[in-house]
Amino acid sequence: LLINGIPHNSQDIFYDLGSGSGRAVMAARFCGDFKQCIGIELLGNLHEMAISVKSLYRFQYQHKLTHQQVHFVSSDLLDHDWWTNGTVVYVPNLLFDDSLKEQIEEKAIKVQPGAYLICLKKFHSVAFNAKFDLITERPVAMSW
Repeated sequence: LLINGIPHNSQDIFYDLGSGSGRAVMAARFCGDFKQCIGIELLGNLHEMAISVKSLYRFQYQHKLTHQQVHFVSSDLLDHDWWTNGTVVYVPNLLFDDSLKEQIEEKAIKVQPGAYLICLKKFHSVAFNAKFDLITERPVAMSW
């Protein structure tokens, strides 16, 4: 998992920007120790799928993970204020266009000190690279 090796604790908040069907959010919930795991998805059909997955997991596993909360938000990721409280932010930016990547960079540089961004593709702005240190880089197999 991409969150392995990212220091976090039960007060941290995980965000997935473009959460699709919610796989990364649910993986963070079950493999990490986050206070909240939040997915933001613009496409309605994918958001509904994530809500269905959450319902299934809530029914089967809620009793085992009492302190963690999972939320899925149907919204444009630029309209949700993830940069104000996100401490571990996953950005699956392989297919994001240049304009969206630039807007994400502008928001990302506002995160609190010590926050982590997990990106599938490097960001290149000077301000972004001044704010964040590259910790590791590795190839990741995608399921599609």
